Amino acid sequence: MQKIMQVALGAAALMGLALATSAPAAAAKCMRAQAMGAGITQDMAREMANMNLDFAISAKGAKARGKVQYKCTGDLFAECRARRRACS
Repeated sequence: MQKIMQVALGAAALMGLALATSAPAAAAKCMRAQAMGAGITQDMAREMANMNLDFAISAKGAKARGKVQYKCTGDLFAECRARRRACS
């Protein structure tokens, strides 16, 4: 009976060690963040989309990675969508 307890305790210790070493990999989750902005001109819409994107990334507690990609429609009263990779 004592031998079974020692084996069970050793197995539990190994499982705990495996979970502890895999935790940092799970903490580095990445996602694709996206936000929209509207403005009178395309430049204003891009700036609003970029600010909204920064707020969305910081609200998730993540850090921005890579370049921002924009997709805008219209020249006057424009709407822009900003996308960027973010990792926690």
